[in-house]
Amino acid sequence: MQDRARRAGVPVPSETPDSPAAPPWKSEEELGEHLFDVVRLARAGGMDAEAALRAAVARFTRGS
Repeated sequence: MQDRARRAGVPVPSETPDSPAAPPWKSEEELGEHLFDVVRLARAGGMDAEAALRAAVARFTRGS
């Protein structure tokens, strides 16, 4: 996503010292499982994961 944002001219913050150098998942399948778990937990908490993601993308593209 950061590559796509850079190509669109959106400033992308650099990694922070607290962020891991490599993602904890080793494949797209593992990433998919992780995302599925996040969505499941959000739904269990009464939240709309898709709406939350759309709002985060909007904030990211606005630079806020």
